[in-house]
Amino acid sequence: MGDSFKPWRRKIGVVTLLIACVSAAGWVRSLVIMDRIIWTDKGSMSSLTSMNGTFWWFRVAPLSSTNRFVWRSTKTPNSPIDPWVDYDPSWRWNFSGIQFGVGQSNKHPDIGIFICEMPYWFVIFPLTIISACLLLTKPRVAKPQTTIESGLSE
Repeated sequence: MGDSFKPWRRKIGVVTLLIACVSAAGWVRSLVIMDRIIWTDKGSMSSLTSMNGTFWWFRVAPLSSTNRFVWRSTKTPNSPIDPWVDYDPSWRWNFSGIQFGVGQSNKHPDIGIFICEMPYWFVIFPLTIISACLLLTKPRVAKPQTTIESGLSE
């Protein structure tokens, strides 16, 4: 068994599979529990929210605030929360559930907002495929080097 984890590809495959499993657990948890991490520093606020199978990253600036870090877990609300509601985008990109946008807050026009929204499957499926390839494919065996001696003599 010790020989099966010697190649670097097996080690990376196991680590990738563990990250995919932890992300899948976060996906299932986000269907019931809303987790939000909020941190403020240097006049801006950032928030990472996990809810309803997606996670969002907000960055709001400028704000007059002190440095702090908060983690909140609450039951997922029955009504979906849309991060784009109070937001007037000057630029927005949407592709298959992945969204990026920059703009101004509707309630406070002097505050700029950056939003990134991504579903969990966008992270989990590629990690699972990569780990399957690394773990299930057989490593190549190095061919022995043969030296060809020249039959020419001087």
